[in-house]
Amino acid sequence: MSENWPITEEGILVIRKKYGVFDFKKLYKLGKIWAEENKYSWHEKLFTDKVSSLGHEIEVEWEFTKKFSAFVKFQIEVKIWILRMNPVKSGEKNLEKGEVEITIKSEMQMDYRMNWEKKAFLKLLRHIYIHYVKKRYFNKVAGALWVETYDLQDKIKEILEQFTR
Repeated sequence: MSENWPITEEGILVIRKKYGVFDFKKLYKLGKIWAEENKYSWHEKLFTDKVSSLGHEIEVEWEFTKKFSAFVKFQIEVKIWILRMNPVKSGEKNLEKGEVEITIKSEMQMDYRMNWEKKAFLKLLRHIYIHYVKKRYFNKVAGALWVETYDLQDKIKEILEQFTR
């Protein structure tokens, strides 16, 4: 198994919006647009829409991956849950109203091809390589992923009108 370094502080980022107005179409389009801008491959793992008397219940899961090198790969997972979503008019715009919870989990995978996984001695060498020989370099690379992850968080908060800047 590859060695994974968590990038997001506390393991996972959580964005919540208590029953409020937001633009779901803009939020949904953000995944593909952000992936293209930052050169990630984007995969939608799940999209469900259940309709009840209270409104739509939507669940979306995205996975962003980017190969940084032959040894390092970035992975960001975004999960979106929307409860009691109903359409509303805000001036000229058609928006939605509901409860939103979004989680973002980001990690750097080293030896993602599992080339150093074949023998216990190679695992030991991989550990020495990552934690002693190239530790400064990998910390710098992890910093780049940290910036991209929090940029994605800021863009989501912007759409939900939870400004952080």
